[in-house]
Amino acid sequence: MLEIVPFHPSHLANLNLQGFAGEMAKDPETVAALDKSGMAWSGLMDGRVVGCAGLIPQWPGRAVAWAVFGECLPMSAWFKITKAVRKVLAETQASGFHRIEMTVQEDFKQGHRWAEALGFNPVCVLRKYGPEGADHRLWERVA
Repeated sequence: MLEIVPFHPSHLANLNLQGFAGEMAKDPETVAALDKSGMAWSGLMDGRVVGCAGLIPQWPGRAVAWAVFGECLPMSAWFKITKAVRKVLAETQASGFHRIEMTVQEDFKQGHRWAEALGFNPVCVLRKYGPEGADHRLWERVA
């Protein structure tokens, strides 16, 4: 069963994150910023943290979405997670955020499929955007 709970910084430590996400989870300033936004949640399955996601407001009406997952989840879990995240995005936009953006590394096909499933539309490719110099695709969800 999937349970959505408020994000707590310790949740990131419970995920087996690799690469840049793993480095981000170890940086106290980054983790504090994610927590400070007040717009972050964690997904628990059978009491264990399987992912964290949230929104970071940029200015009135605009936010940037982020998400990290620590394990390969069954398709049934992805349906539940996607439904929960779509609900949060709709509520956020109804509360006054008219634009939500996210980026997905260009070669991460599953991430692009998930962005579409969440109701985002592709905008453009951001060359050498990632911290490791990888290309990313910018996605937007506009109310």
